[in-house]
Amino acid sequence: MKIDCLIPARKGSKGIIKKNIFPLKKIPLIAYTIFVAKQSKYIRNVYVSTDSVEIAEISRNFGALTPFLRPDNISNDNSSDKEVFKHFIEVSRELGLEESDYLVHLRPTTPGRNVKVIDKAIDNFLK
Repeated sequence: MKIDCLIPARKGSKGIIKKNIFPLKKIPLIAYTIFVAKQSKYIRNVYVSTDSVEIAEISRNFGALTPFLRPDNISNDNSSDKEVFKHFIEVSRELGLEESDYLVHLRPTTPGRNVKVIDKAIDNFLK
């Protein structure tokens, strides 16, 4: 079973400038989500979907994959998660990336997650 994680992280933010890479204890906020996803016993790859070269580079530095950038037209306040996931799947196929059976959706702005909760959720889903 191929389970991957997709973290949507656009550069724009209504409240805090560069929120997704804002330093929390000197570590970019998105890194906490990457760390916990990489600890999962189920998740094979951690991808970040972003419209930002800076976010992509930071994400790669913390172990995520960013094989392409998301276009601006699906990176605004009104863009839906469905559009982001659809774009990710379509472009991944075009690039010949190995397809996922399931994608775990984790937001980059929740640093206090516990890998046990993620794995339990995946386990419950699979059952």
